[in-house]
Amino acid sequence: MHNALPDPYFRVLKDPRLLDRVLADMERLGCVGEREALALGYLATVSRLLDKPLGLMILARSGAGKSTVQDAVCDFVPEESLVKYTRITGQALFYKEENALVNKVLAIEEETGAESATYAIRNLQSSQTLTIGATRTDPQTGKLKTDSYRVRGPVAIMLTTTNPEALDYETRNRFLEVTVNETHEQTARILKAQRDEDTLEGLLRQAERDRTMRLHQNVQRLLRPLKVLNPFAGKLTYPAHGLKMRREQKKYLTLLKAMALLHQFQRPVHKAERAGIAIEYVEITKEDLQRVDALAKGALARGLDELSAPGRSLYEEIKALVKAKGEALRKDLPPEMAIPEPTVTRKELSRLTGWTYWQLRVHLRELCDHEYISAFFSGTGRRAQYALLDDGDDQAPSLVTMENRENL
Repeated sequence: MHNALPDPYFRVLKDPRLLDRVLADMERLGCVGEREALALGYLATVSRLLDKPLGLMILARSGAGKSTVQDAVCDFVPEESLVKYTRITGQALFYKEENALVNKVLAIEEETGAESATYAIRNLQSSQTLTIGATRTDPQTGKLKTDSYRVRGPVAIMLTTTNPEALDYETRNRFLEVTVNETHEQTARILKAQRDEDTLEGLLRQAERDRTMRLHQNVQRLLRPLKVLNPFAGKLTYPAHGLKMRREQKKYLTLLKAMALLHQFQRPVHKAERAGIAIEYVEITKEDLQRVDALAKGALARGLDELSAPGRSLYEEIKALVKAKGEALRKDLPPEMAIPEPTVTRKELSRLTGWTYWQLRVHLRELCDHEYISAFFSGTGRRAQYALLDDGDDQAPSLVTMENRENL
């Protein structure tokens, strides 16, 4: 069956560096320097073919490129498998056709457009089904009657947000949190890519855009919703502190399954039967484990961090600035004199990071709420100043998913 595939799709699906091929085409179409976010987003769309798909939340500051990443990923999803909304009302998902979301990607452009649908999204992500009982008046008897509606998954949900406290905690922790590159180097890459769009090569790439999108959409159309066997499951490890880990490990395992499912045309499809019930499945390989570990290490660790990715980044900037100011003060004071605790202001941070005052206000409040810094006001103008609160445990968490991988 595999050999009967149309030649261009066959070459893509049989490419041992299939995911790299996908990412290269996304970058060629203009989404540069976001390989981690693009890869995780693409695997999330493939996971729609699993029984329990992945939910993905792209969190970054305004203007960082969240929507660009989401659009690049969604462009490679077949049109019939993509349901995309700018805004969704609280009851909208409950009243869709029963199979309208089966093996689909539900993409919402901004989290604020889904605030009223939080309850539906949370339950759809957890149980992959929605049920509602609604009363109506029977036109024949005039009596009230209860009608039941059901919407089935599996469905992969993807949304973007600038708010580190998007939706609510119970809903947010069901999603894999992905961020984008907000460094000055990435900004330089984006600006160069924008200029390159107006060159002859850039115009030719844009002319080829529809053809490239159709190629990858057709590639995804050929993927089948197979079961996935993990022969290494008994050797995997995951942090066991806190109830949150019960959900975090599932995200990791789902990424492994999506990686194997993506490469199904490069693997033998096995069959198993018990009590008259037959299944078809592919197996996760050591290469899948290595690729997912390298790819998702940062994203999965962020799931263990109480700070958002922008909040963690700002905290590191504050620590560096406080350290530099402390070293400068030491030069001007006698060795026996204690150094006054350096403080920073929003203006200093804005000049250092390039963040807007609105962005700083959001994430400085996050750092204050989590007691990483304290705020106080001084001077006639009541300017806010921020001081570090050192509790000796302020490092971002790390993640080790498996030990002794070389012995597999």
